[in-house]
Amino acid sequence: MSKTVALVLGSGGARGMAHIGVIQEIESRGYKVVSVSGCSIGAVVGAFYSANKLDAFYEWAKSLNYLNVLRLVDFSFISNGAIRGDKLFSVLSDMLGDIQIEDLEIPYTAVATDLISSKEVWFQRGSLEQAMRASGAIPGLIQPVEHEGRLYVDGGVLNPLPIAASVSAHADYIIAVDLSADVPKPKIKDIKQFADEVEAQAKEKADFDRAAMSEAEHQEQAQNHLASESNEATEESAADVDSSTDVNAKTDSTKTGAEASTNAQMNTDADTDSEKESANNSSNDGAVAEFKGKITSKLKHITPDAVAPNLWLNSMVNKASDWFSQDETESGEDAQAKTEISGSKLGKIGILYQMFDVMQTSLSQYKIAGYPPDLLVKIPKDCVEMYEFYRANEMIEMGRYIAKEALDAFEQGHSSVYGQR
Repeated sequence: MSKTVALVLGSGGARGMAHIGVIQEIESRGYKVVSVSGCSIGAVVGAFYSANKLDAFYEWAKSLNYLNVLRLVDFSFISNGAIRGDKLFSVLSDMLGDIQIEDLEIPYTAVATDLISSKEVWFQRGSLEQAMRASGAIPGLIQPVEHEGRLYVDGGVLNPLPIAASVSAHADYIIAVDLSADVPKPKIKDIKQFADEVEAQAKEKADFDRAAMSEAEHQEQAQNHLASESNEATEESAADVDSSTDVNAKTDSTKTGAEASTNAQMNTDADTDSEKESANNSSNDGAVAEFKGKITSKLKHITPDAVAPNLWLNSMVNKASDWFSQDETESGEDAQAKTEISGSKLGKIGILYQMFDVMQTSLSQYKIAGYPPDLLVKIPKDCVEMYEFYRANEMIEMGRYIAKEALDAFEQGHSSVYGQR
């Protein structure tokens, strides 16, 4: 009879793709997973696994490249988070379908934090999509989830490794996957292949950035040129209006002189004056109409398609460059230089997440001490940056390799670098 496992999947951004490899290794050894609890990315991977749709998520994750990830980022400067998250969770929802947690094949718990009550919340029923979204709403980064008068953010604020939620499953083993472990990156046998993939991805990112920036500069020049033409048209029309005003003033002066010299004939000339005033008003109306016509003629060529066909793409690149990272390391430099990012190189989101990551790393240690699992699988905290989901292939393979090392030692009755009993 196969041993049962209550699986705990921790939070950690793109490092969470390692969860897929860990699950694959656990299943390949004949263990039966009877419960899944997860936080943030762990809640997402756990949701697909519990719904028996991990293969679809696996194939999608492997297909991601830098541009795909960028397209999933919907920046917002008016919501409660830098990123709304609508695009990403719309894609995930399309893959999952409309599923309720209580209908899943494997009992599932997603952990979130309720900011109103300052308490940890376990989602064990209701909408699966909403549970994933609430569990992964990193404060200040991803827009919080409002539901029934509550405001939910990432479960990592209080419990980045929700071991307690798995105790009630009464499984033979509790296996927890910590994505913030202070362990060295493993030397996988085909590490050169991964290094080549990383270099190719970095080159793709650099080429894309250069091309997009060049296009942005070109469009900016086009916009400046059109703006200059518009200003010229405004000045020309304004000059025409001034000229018309001068003519009217002269006419009024002549009219006043004539009236002064012929006061005796004022009554008989009243009709004539009225006709002159009407003519002057018509002249002014004509000048204004001419002014509007010139402006319309100049501006009618300025259309969104002609001016900025790739405005969204360029704005995303500019924002991502500033928000994600300001690291300008080229792909050909030493690998160590790529992975070590100094404080001055971190972008806005980088600093936000780095702060959050430090906090949840410390919290994880408290949770492990309070509810020690039968096996703690340790994923290096510095293997990838939190937003590098386009390195999914590398992380999945690393997760599989680390799980193999940890389970080999566990089954022999001892701990290892990547597996703590």
